[in-house]
Parts: sequence; structure tokens; C-alpha cells
Amino acid sequence: MPTASDIFQKIISVQNKGEAKGLVSICSSNFQVLEAVISQAENIKGPLLIESTSNQVNQYGGYMNLTPHEFKEKVYYLARKHNLSQDKILLGGDHLGVQPWADEDEAEALEKGCQMVFDYARAGYSKIHLDASIPLRDDEALDPETVFARTASLCRAAEEGFSARREAEPEARPPVYVIGSEVPFPGGDFQAETGPEVTSLQDLERTISVAEKYFADNSLEQAWQRVVAIVVQTGVEFDKYDIYEYDSSKFQALTERLEEDGRFVFEGHSSDYQRPVDLNRMVNDRIAVLKVGPALTFALREVLFSLEMIEQELLSDRISRDEASRDEQSNLSNFSKVLDREMQQDSGDWEKYYRGSVSEQRLARKYSYFDRCRYYISKDSVQQAVERLISNLGEIEIPLPLVNQYLPGQYQKLREGELSPHPKELIKDYILETLVPYFQATDQFIFDTEVD
Repeated sequence: MPTASDIFQKIISVQNKGEAKGLVSICSSNFQVLEAVISQAENIKGPLLIESTSNQVNQYGGYMNLTPHEFKEKVYYLARKHNLSQDKILLGGDHLGVQPWADEDEAEALEKGCQMVFDYARAGYSKIHLDASIPLRDDEALDPETVFARTASLCRAAEEGFSARREAEPEARPPVYVIGSEVPFPGGDFQAETGPEVTSLQDLERTISVAEKYFADNSLEQAWQRVVAIVVQTGVEFDKYDIYEYDSSKFQALTERLEEDGRFVFEGHSSDYQRPVDLNRMVNDRIAVLKVGPALTFALREVLFSLEMIEQELLSDRISRDEASRDEQSNLSNFSKVLDREMQQDSGDWEKYYRGSVSEQRLARKYSYFDRCRYYISKDSVQQAVERLISNLGEIEIPLPLVNQYLPGQYQKLREGELSPHPKELIKDYILETLVPYFQATDQFIFDTEVD
């Protein structure tokens, strides 16, 4: 099977020929999202790239309470459940570095970051984004020299982690790396008032030259040959209620620079919510890796809200009539209320994103593009509400007009006999609809991973 290096060299090769092909990065640790994608992976040609971030999964568990090895095993479990070969899955680590410990001094943050990168590489992740672009507590300023001195330390830790893996798996192949000094903030920019400035050509040149120097100074020349992509500011971003669209005209100098070099592609962060036409333009401009994460859990939240509305239409009258004798099985899920209660009880993962009045915060908790509810949807009480919702609707027939009212895209597929009316299938299909423009833009429906 093609290795990560093989896959990226093929992408770089076809991009050098002027062909707009690439990879979609499923940058989510939500297992309802991942199962939806994995269940349809055989319809996607090329590898299925699944990435966890440093906040989601790390040596301390992250907010998913999973180490890199544990996350990998859960992904592989889903693959086995759906009869998907592990070889189809390409595991990646996103923003691996100091970001989770930005409120600590360099020594402590870098030590923890190196341990995390080591653990990811040892666990078998084959695409690693080394991210030292976040200022730390003792940083007065953060220049490319500092960024890539730290990046080299992270890379050395990753190489050591891979060496540890190869002791147990002699046939293992080394990871590829993604680097950058102007990296969009993970999960959207809560301080954005306008769209971000596109990285300048001068800054891109400096990124490449300084990075190569620090890799060489740290005897990482072989690892440098496995740097396949660069993260820059592409001009796309999202905030609470706004999306900053891609402007190809502002990116042409950077595209031409990589076309001349023929060595790298760009990795596009914050490409969530972009229009299909702009996703196509991004891949055409050598932004060959399209990362999508918050938009997927945003879609999950949307479809669960819609199903809850259907549940209330169908069951609330029945339950209220039988109030005195109802048992646990007849309860409504109250999904949205349970989710919001969890968010209000622990505001740490949303309060700096959602400012304003009480009503403004309430609205943002439910509907913002930041989708901070993804930090809470895996909590036990919320998952119990989701299970109750699915159980309630799975036991009754949902009238087609009601599906059309709340899930019109799925209604059409039900009419054509292309989709099961079970709520689990409606959820999976809704999430996959969000991904279709990304896979179309990267041409993954026909992309062949075999190396010429």
C-alpha cells in the first residue's frame, strides 16, 4: 500500500502538472462524525485522512480523554465495524506542539509538546503538523527564528517517536511533516474583526529558508526531505457569525512560488464553511489539503436539533397526555436543553468566544460557526440525550412531510429510495452532505493513490 510519503509525492507530482487534486483532512475527534465518514469510505477513492488536534488528543487525554494510541485504536475499531481496511486510513496529528500549554513558559510547554509529538509518532500517525507558532507566556515577541528553533525540537521528538515505533514494527515507514509560522488559530479566530491578511511572498520565502536552516542545524536533513506541505494564512477564516471567503487573486504570488519550486503544497486551515466554488479555487491554487473540522460537528448539531424538532412534533402530545404514568422510556430527549445546561455549568470552552448579553450568549452557544458545543457533545449526559433521541425516533415511522420540513435533503433521498429513514442513517447522511464539496474539490472521488 502507498505510504504517506508516496501519497503526498503523487499529489505534488500531479499539482506540478497543473492538475487540481488533493486530500480532505477530517479534522474531528467526534466519533459520530468519524463513523459517518468511515461508513462511506469505500465510495471515496484515495486515502481517508483523519486528524486529531493537540487539544482533542494528547498524552493527558485532551478534551476527548484519549491518548494518541487510544484514539487510533477507536478509529481502527470503527474501520473493522464497517469492514474497512486499516490501510485505507491515513492518521494525522494537527497543531502538534505547544498550543495546549500556551499559558506556560517555553521550557515547560516545549517539554510537554515534544512528549506529545513523540507519542503521536510512536502510535503510528504518519502525517504530523508541527506547530510552534503560538506565543508562550514568556514570549515578548515571536519571530520565525524562535518558531523554527522550537519546530526543530518537535521534529526531533517525532523522529525519536518513530524510531521507537520501528523497533516494534520494522516495516513501519517514517512520517511526513507539515510546517508553518503563520498558522490560523485552531477552531476559528475569536478576535477577528476582518478577514486575515494573506501571507506575503516575502514571509513565505523566509519561512522556507529559516525552516530549512534549523532542520539542517539540528541534523534533521532527512526529515526535511519529508516536509511536504506548508501552512500559511490563505485569507479564509470564520468567526461567530461571519465567514471570510477565499480570494484567489490575493493568493497568486504564493501559488506561483510553489509552482516554481515544485517541492511543496499548501495545507489549508480554517476551510470550514467555504463555498464549493472557493474550495475548488483553493485546490487549483495548490492548497491541496483542505482541513474541515468545526463544520462537521456544526452539521451534527444541526441534524440533531432537526431530529429533536421532529421528536417534539410526534411525541410531546402523547407524553403530556400520559404525564402521570409515563415511564423512563417515554421521555423526550431534551437534547438541546441538556447540551446547553452542560455548557452553562462549565463555560471554560466557550466564554471568551461568546460575549454580549445573556440572550446573545444563548444564541451563540447554539448556532455560532465557532461550534464550541463540540467540546460538550461527548459528555455522558449529552450522549445519553442523543441516544434517547435516536431510540425515540427509531421506534416510530416519521411522516415524510415532517422529514421534508426539517431535513429536505434527506427527504429527497428517501423519496428516491436511496436512504433509510432510521435516525442514525439520517444523521450520517447529513454529515456526509457537508463533506461532498470538499471531496469534489480535491477530486478524491476519482483520485488513484497508486504510484506511477
